[in-house]
Amino acid sequence: MSTLPLFLLNPGLVTNPVAGVSPPSDFLNDLIAISMVLFMLSVIVEKITALIRKYAPFKMGMWLSKRNVKFWQNIGKKSPLKQVPLKKIIEREVYSLSFIIGLFIAVTFRVDLFRMISAENAKDVLFWTKPKWDSYDGFWDTLLLVISLGLTGFFLTFGSKFFHDLLETLFQVRDVKQKLQDENTFNQGSIASFDEFFKTSYATMVDTAITQNQQLLTSPDMIGPPRHGKMLKNGQWVDCIEIHLTGAATGTIPPSVVATLNSGQKVSVPVNIISDIGTIKVLSSQGDTVDATTNPTYQGTICCRIVGPDTVKKLLTCSHVIVGGSGKNFFGAISPPIAAQVGGIAGAQFVWAQCDISHDMALLTAADNAFNYAIQPGKPRVLGAPDLMKTVTVVRQGGNTIKGKIVNYCVTDKIPIRYTEGFLGVINLIVLSNVTTNGDDVTYVTLTAGGDSGSAVYDTNNNPIGMIIAGDDKFSYALSLVSVLNSIQSTITT
Repeated sequence: MSTLPLFLLNPGLVTNPVAGVSPPSDFLNDLIAISMVLFMLSVIVEKITALIRKYAPFKMGMWLSKRNVKFWQNIGKKSPLKQVPLKKIIEREVYSLSFIIGLFIAVTFRVDLFRMISAENAKDVLFWTKPKWDSYDGFWDTLLLVISLGLTGFFLTFGSKFFHDLLETLFQVRDVKQKLQDENTFNQGSIASFDEFFKTSYATMVDTAITQNQQLLTSPDMIGPPRHGKMLKNGQWVDCIEIHLTGAATGTIPPSVVATLNSGQKVSVPVNIISDIGTIKVLSSQGDTVDATTNPTYQGTICCRIVGPDTVKKLLTCSHVIVGGSGKNFFGAISPPIAAQVGGIAGAQFVWAQCDISHDMALLTAADNAFNYAIQPGKPRVLGAPDLMKTVTVVRQGGNTIKGKIVNYCVTDKIPIRYTEGFLGVINLIVLSNVTTNGDDVTYVTLTAGGDSGSAVYDTNNNPIGMIIAGDDKFSYALSLVSVLNSIQSTITT
């Protein structure tokens, strides 16, 4: 294992949650975000430098010598290794050109390194606007801006490989720091078991613990399977087995279970029980966005506009919106189409729908002006373990938005959802909630209400990640948008 800087491993860098407020972002995550920005910009600098060296539209030596400025007269040359002086001259000219280009990029994109470090979200610092320009008030602000842009231009000359390696190191440091705060780290009996513990992800440990302790993780009130989640322990978010109960009967579920790794080493995995969540129901109710004219009081929300193999633009929502909360499966194309209205305006038609163990989605055709995005969508993406407790935005009916957290990124087994004719188990759901904390106590409140079926879920970078289909008193449930789009061979469009 490589040696890592101890100051980056300091647990004090992880902040404790304040009552009623989500914990601030980790400084290490801020460094990762900044490094990602610099990595992308360094690639741009490299490409522009290479382009100028190869395709310079003039004879540099002749043009510059007339002006007694010869800094870059050798930049297009290729020096044999034996010509050391010429090689050093070329390297110096390349670095100076890279610095000029890097400085230009930093100024153009407003890559203010100092403000990126102190900002809550590094990407919010980028790009010039009048309020951002006016924020530099006085001599010292201007001086710091000049120094910051100069440093950024200098750092961009390091090259993309440097930032790629830096990112790899920062990700490793983040993982190690988390493991150093785990009591299991200090219970290892040998170097081999210690290395295995460090190399085993928490997602794998939790899945192993669930598989090996199924008989202990049961309760009459349990709804859905045990899953990978996060809980607060001594002021820190830690990975755990999460169990949801409709009532308060915890049965014989223990506060923690033991998982045995491949080497035979045993690790303790905590269990987080969340009780009294109520019944999970579909959310087609009195909404204001989309409905079938045959069931106008059962309405839902438009998720996004998509285009498929037939190149016809369609709107995406939930299948149960068409039939008043029913789990009826249309098995694809609807013939004849079912009349619909969007925002109270008639003329739309439901043309395709499917509702089964892994789908609850419908497509309708409508006029281009029938739907407008509240958030311009980026590239859809799949969630993973690192997304637990990350912030999301749900665009509800009428374009209203609400922020929440990712509680479970993908529950692979069935979660029972009540439709009008009974319960239907749905797999691979994302679980969301409004999460607030008070010490180690966590409160969960649902993000959605009736009429929000079909609502789009976005991450902090405006990448769409899910579509709401159901909710209970504490949680909202969404299908993975990537899974939905793949199943209908479609992409999001504007």
